[in-house]
Amino acid sequence: SIECRSAAEQVEVTVAAEAQSEESLRILKNRYDAGLATMTDLLAAQSERSAARTALAEAVYHHRMSHAQLEYAAGILSPTSPATNP
Repeated sequence: SIECRSAAEQVEVTVAAEAQSEESLRILKNRYDAGLATMTDLLAAQSERSAARTALAEAVYHHRMSHAQLEYAAGILSPTSPATNP
């Protein structure tokens, strides 16, 4: 369904954003260790990484829910379905 495809695309986008926030934090940690960034900068980067991780978890949840709803509507939802098992 369109909703499933959209949810899958959102997962891809948030995976990339989470990876980018991880790399930004790594760089900022190096800058902080070298005395080139403040603790405030470091905390902001950690906060951004946490937000990216939360967005990724939400995207995965919505993707699984859209699959479960599609399978339910089609009458094929089962306990072993990937939509019901993480």
